[in-house]
Amino acid sequence: MRSAVAAYLVVESVAIVAWWAFILAIPSWQRHFLALDAPRSTLLAFLAADLVLVVLGFLVAALLASRRAGAWPLLCARAGAAVYASLYAILLPIVGDGGMLGAAMMVPVLIVSPCAAALLRPRPATAVA
Repeated sequence: MRSAVAAYLVVESVAIVAWWAFILAIPSWQRHFLALDAPRSTLLAFLAADLVLVVLGFLVAALLASRRAGAWPLLCARAGAAVYASLYAILLPIVGDGGMLGAAMMVPVLIVSPCAAALLRPRPATAVA
Protein backbone atom coordinates (compact mmCIF):
# COMPACT_ATOMS: atom_id res chain seq x y z
CA MET A 1 0.00 0.00 0.00
CA ARG A 2 2.85 2.38 0.84
CA SER A 3 4.32 2.10 -2.64
CA ALA A 4 0.92 2.64 -4.29
CA VAL A 5 0.32 5.82 -2.24
CA ALA A 6 3.88 6.99 -2.99
CA ALA A 7 3.30 6.45 -6.72
CA TYR A 8 -0.04 8.28 -6.55
CA LEU A 9 1.60 11.25 -4.82
CA VAL A 10 4.30 11.47 -7.48
CA VAL A 11 1.77 11.25 -10.33
CA GLU A 12 -0.50 13.82 -8.69
CA SER A 13 2.40 16.19 -8.00
CA VAL A 14 3.59 15.95 -11.62
CA ALA A 15 0.00 16.53 -12.79
CA ILE A 16 -0.26 19.67 -10.64
CA VAL A 17 2.95 21.05 -12.15
CA ALA A 18 1.79 20.18 -15.68
CA TRP A 19 -1.62 21.77 -15.08
CA TRP A 20 -0.05 25.02 -13.85
CA ALA A 21 2.40 25.06 -16.76
CA PHE A 22 -0.52 24.66 -19.17
CA ILE A 23 -2.67 27.28 -17.44
CA LEU A 24 0.17 29.80 -17.32
CA ALA A 25 1.23 29.11 -20.92
CA ILE A 26 -2.31 29.36 -22.32
CA PRO A 27 -4.11 32.05 -20.27
CA SER A 28 -7.31 31.71 -22.30
CA TRP A 29 -7.93 28.37 -20.53
CA GLN A 30 -7.93 30.02 -17.10
CA ARG A 31 -11.57 31.03 -17.55
CA HIS A 32 -12.58 27.34 -17.34
CA PHE A 33 -11.38 27.27 -13.74
CA LEU A 34 -12.85 30.58 -12.57
CA ALA A 35 -16.23 31.73 -11.41
CA LEU A 36 -18.01 33.85 -14.00
CA ASP A 37 -16.50 37.37 -14.10
CA ALA A 38 -13.91 36.53 -11.41
CA PRO A 39 -10.48 38.10 -11.89
CA ARG A 40 -7.52 35.89 -12.84
CA SER A 41 -5.99 36.69 -9.47
CA THR A 42 -8.51 34.39 -7.75
CA LEU A 43 -7.01 31.46 -9.64
CA LEU A 44 -3.39 32.58 -9.55
CA ALA A 45 -3.58 33.01 -5.77
CA PHE A 46 -3.61 29.20 -5.51
CA LEU A 47 -0.23 28.84 -7.22
CA ALA A 48 1.87 29.11 -4.05
CA ALA A 49 -0.37 26.73 -2.12
CA ASP A 50 -0.27 24.20 -4.95
CA LEU A 51 3.51 24.37 -5.01
CA VAL A 52 3.51 23.49 -1.30
CA LEU A 53 1.30 20.49 -2.13
CA VAL A 54 3.77 19.45 -4.83
CA VAL A 55 6.76 19.68 -2.50
CA LEU A 56 4.89 17.83 0.27
CA GLY A 57 3.78 15.21 -2.25
CA PHE A 58 7.32 14.47 -3.37
CA LEU A 59 8.63 14.54 0.22
CA VAL A 60 5.95 12.17 1.52
CA ALA A 61 6.45 9.87 -1.47
CA ALA A 62 10.19 9.71 -0.74
CA LEU A 63 9.58 9.00 2.95
CA LEU A 64 7.05 6.30 2.11
CA ALA A 65 9.33 4.69 -0.45
CA SER A 66 12.25 4.62 1.96
CA ARG A 67 10.00 3.51 4.86
CA ARG A 68 11.29 6.35 7.02
CA ALA A 69 9.41 7.83 9.94
CA GLY A 70 7.53 11.08 9.57
CA ALA A 71 5.56 10.27 6.45
CA TRP A 72 2.15 9.99 8.09
CA PRO A 73 1.94 13.47 9.71
CA LEU A 74 3.05 15.05 6.43
CA LEU A 75 0.56 12.90 4.53
CA CYS A 76 -2.20 14.14 6.86
CA ALA A 77 -1.16 17.78 6.37
CA ARG A 78 -1.11 17.29 2.62
CA ALA A 79 -4.48 15.52 2.68
CA GLY A 80 -5.99 18.39 4.66
CA ALA A 81 -4.71 20.95 2.19
CA ALA A 82 -5.90 18.86 -0.76
CA VAL A 83 -9.38 18.45 0.75
CA TYR A 84 -9.62 22.21 1.36
CA ALA A 85 -8.66 22.98 -2.25
CA SER A 86 -11.01 20.27 -3.53
CA LEU A 87 -13.98 21.59 -1.58
CA TYR A 88 -13.30 25.11 -2.85
CA ALA A 89 -13.13 23.90 -6.45
CA ILE A 90 -16.20 21.68 -6.14
CA LEU A 91 -18.33 24.33 -4.44
CA LEU A 92 -17.34 27.07 -6.90
CA PRO A 93 -19.81 26.04 -9.63
CA ILE A 94 -22.48 25.32 -7.01
CA VAL A 95 -22.46 28.76 -5.39
CA GLY A 96 -21.48 30.68 -8.51
CA ASP A 97 -21.29 30.25 -12.24
CA GLY A 98 -18.31 28.63 -13.89
CA GLY A 99 -15.42 26.51 -12.73
CA MET A 100 -17.06 23.18 -13.58
CA LEU A 101 -13.93 21.73 -15.20
CA GLY A 102 -11.90 22.43 -12.07
CA ALA A 103 -14.60 20.86 -9.91
CA ALA A 104 -14.55 17.68 -11.98
CA MET A 105 -10.76 17.48 -11.80
CA MET A 106 -10.77 17.80 -8.01
CA VAL A 107 -13.26 15.03 -7.18
CA PRO A 108 -10.60 12.27 -7.24
CA VAL A 109 -8.31 14.37 -5.04
CA LEU A 110 -11.13 14.84 -2.52
CA ILE A 111 -11.56 11.07 -2.28
CA VAL A 112 -8.03 9.68 -2.60
CA SER A 113 -6.08 12.08 -0.37
CA PRO A 114 -7.93 11.43 2.91
CA CYS A 115 -8.30 7.73 2.10
CA ALA A 116 -4.53 7.42 1.62
CA ALA A 117 -3.91 9.08 4.97
CA ALA A 118 -6.43 6.80 6.67
CA LEU A 119 -4.99 3.65 5.09
CA LEU A 120 -1.45 4.50 6.18
CA ARG A 121 -2.35 5.51 9.72
CA PRO A 122 0.20 3.97 12.08
CA ARG A 123 -1.24 1.14 14.07
CA PRO A 124 -0.28 0.65 17.71
CA ALA A 125 2.01 -2.25 18.34
CA THR A 126 0.22 -5.25 19.74
CA ALA A 127 1.36 -6.41 23.13
CA VAL A 128 2.89 -9.84 23.30
CA ALA A 129 1.83 -11.81 26.36
